[in-house]
Amino acid sequence: VSALLSLSACMGGGDTKTDEQSTDVAVRIESYLDKADTYFNVLDTNAVIPSVKNKEDVLKVYIEKATAKEELPKDLVNSYIESYKAYFGSEASDTSAEDSKLKDEAVSLIKSEMVIYIAADRFGCNEISKEDEVKKAKELAALYSTSESAFYTEGADNYVVKSAIREERVKAVLEAAFDNANK
Repeated sequence: VSALLSLSACMGGGDTKTDEQSTDVAVRIESYLDKADTYFNVLDTNAVIPSVKNKEDVLKVYIEKATAKEELPKDLVNSYIESYKAYFGSEASDTSAEDSKLKDEAVSLIKSEMVIYIAADRFGCNEISKEDEVKKAKELAALYSTSESAFYTEGADNYVVKSAIREERVKAVLEAAFDNANK
C-alpha cells in the first residue's frame, strides 16, 4: 500500500483535482476486491507467525506467504502498468526486460492490496467510518506534504485512504498475534 500511496501522491501532485489514472486504477482494483480470495490463498496467522523473525516484518511475511490461486485479470495488471508508465516516465518501458519488471511490480502491488483486503475481512477490519477516512486523509496529507483533498473527497470511494486504514489495522492484528506467540 505504501507503493500505492506513493504512486497516488505522485499522481495527485498536491492539488485538488481528480486524476484520471488514479481514478482508473482505484475503480479497477475496487471492483475485484470482493473476489480477492479467488486470486490468492492467504495462510492462517498461526501458520505465518513462526516464520517471522522481527515484529516489523509480520505484514510483509504474511503477504509473501500468500499464494496465487488464479492468474490476475490482464486488464487489472495492465492498468497498473500503464499508471506506472504514465507517472514514472514512458522510458521505463523501452525494453521487454523493463516491461517484465513493471509487470512484476504491478502484480506485487495488486497482491499486497488483495491480501490485505482478505485479511481485513477475516479480522473484521473492513468497517471504515467517514471519521476514520477523514482522520487518515489528514495523516497522509501531512506525510506526503499535500492537501487532504488529494486523498479524501466526501462521497467518493476514497480507495487510497481505505487501503491505508486496512493496512494499518491488519498490521496491528498481525503484530498482536506475533506478540502473543512470542510471550
